[in-house]
Amino acid sequence: MARITVSVQPRHADNTACDHPVKPSGKPRDPDSGCTGRAVYAVVCTTCGTVGEPHHLRVLADPAAANHREEHRLHANTPGQDKPTAQPEKEAAPQKQARARTNLDATK
Repeated sequence: MARITVSVQPRHADNTACDHPVKPSGKPRDPDSGCTGRAVYAVVCTTCGTVGEPHHLRVLADPAAANHREEHRLHANTPGQDKPTAQPEKEAAPQKQARARTNLDATK
């Protein structure tokens, strides 16, 4: 089985890869490089290609990459599936707390 890699790739506004050195602001260090700066971050899988919509912040793209990587791990352990299945979104903390209170009230 081939190795599958999932990475976060910085992209320009025109969706081309940005591998230029940039400042923390995302603007190019060399103004003469022709780089327009990083606009979005895309999750890219060697098997599936670009996954989902690009994220405007790297901190949002990293969990999406981890989730997609986990889908491939689950797929590898589940025989008979052609593609990884989408994982349900995690339940928000306030919803969990409300459900827990409801369950506690029901046991009283």
